[in-house]
Amino acid sequence: MKNVLKFLILLIPITDAKAQTVHHLSADLLEESRFKFNKKLISGEVDSIQELPCSLYLFRQSEECEVDIEGLMFETDTNSITGIKGIEVPAEALRQINYRLGMLDRFQWAYSEASNNQYLSGERNNYEIVFNDRRFFATLRAIKSTARDIKKIYGSGLSSSAKSEAIAKLRFANIDFQFYSQLLNAHNTQMSASARKR
Repeated sequence: MKNVLKFLILLIPITDAKAQTVHHLSADLLEESRFKFNKKLISGEVDSIQELPCSLYLFRQSEECEVDIEGLMFETDTNSITGIKGIEVPAEALRQINYRLGMLDRFQWAYSEASNNQYLSGERNNYEIVFNDRRFFATLRAIKSTARDIKKIYGSGLSSSAKSEAIAKLRFANIDFQFYSQLLNAHNTQMSASARKR
């Protein structure tokens, strides 16, 4: 866990810079990229250092971006979800969606970075890699599951207010909230340090 936090602090500026060039993202692409890399690594077809999958945030984009999750096209800008294409989402429901998916997005990024760090370090720990990869894939599944729940709610005949209430009552994914708090603190520390340098 300490490695995840350390590299979250060190690599946030690098990832944000890369994200600015990406305008179309998909959870399936992130999942497929890591899966193919692991498969090639096991069969000996890949140089683990040069072909590491890039860690990317799905929703924390500094520029306008469209993110396809389970057939829903999430529109993002300035590091948050601004809407869902073709669906009118009230402000409070959008806040709840940002909170849930934003939390999971931080997790998948941190676990991806933790795995990559193990490959790049001189003392690779295969146990840590397997642990972080499993968490990465599990988090992407939680993101997809949340998107399916949102799709189901907005495809129902509920009133607008009832849909917002249903969004607020969505079940949280089974995640480590203590670790999430640590991720937030690490991110806030990095942002404060960057602000002081300006």
